[in-house]
Amino acid sequence: MTNSLNFTIIEGRLTRTADMLYTKNGNAMCKFDLAVNEYYKTDNEYKTVTSFITVNVWGKYAETISQYMEKGTAVRIIGSIKQNNWEDKDGCRKSELYVNANSVEFLDWDKRHEEKINA
Repeated sequence: MTNSLNFTIIEGRLTRTADMLYTKNGNAMCKFDLAVNEYYKTDNEYKTVTSFITVNVWGKYAETISQYMEKGTAVRIIGSIKQNNWEDKDGCRKSELYVNANSVEFLDWDKRHEEKINA
């Protein structure tokens, strides 16, 4: 799989249609957020906790998958966790974790999507 200890697999649904962006150097990046649910039981009642995770996909792969990713699409992401650090306009240090995807697998692929590809 990988020699890195920084390896993650997550499954979830897109919270909105993926954004296709380009860097100043012209590199393609597809950015989207996943809603990932965790279920647990407490006092004989089932509860759900939802986490929202930002995912970035780069290059030609980003351009291809962005065509088919829309709100509600279920996907499995394989990648690594990255951290972005910066200072805001008031000089406060900020930090954000996100997943840099190496692989995106569609989990609820259906005939509708097959027709889009073959058209």
